[in-house]
Amino acid sequence: MAEEIAVEEEQKIEMVADHGPNATEREATFIIRDEDHTIGGPLRYMLHKNPATDFAGYTIPHPSQPKMELRIQTTRGSAAGVFQESLDRLHEVGEHILHTFIATMDEFESQPDLMADD
Repeated sequence: MAEEIAVEEEQKIEMVADHGPNATEREATFIIRDEDHTIGGPLRYMLHKNPATDFAGYTIPHPSQPKMELRIQTTRGSAAGVFQESLDRLHEVGEHILHTFIATMDEFESQPDLMADD
């Protein structure tokens, strides 16, 4: 009989709250697994556009570690709430880009072939 091995699944996003005498919900570090600069840059940009963000930065600790560490500090509201708002906004932008691309491709494909030989 084969022995079963329990495999613990890691969460995609893990919030590491600050500890200490001055720790508040306004600051946190998020570990985002299996992501890199492709999402890190745009997410940091969206965080900086949010007026509640005091600081936002990310790092990829090492190329052999498939994770990104994102640090957020806010002037009001929780770091987790600002993070969620920024993710939602980034998703909206992605949806807009996708729909614009599809509409433009449909328009292009519906035009007569400009390269056809007469």
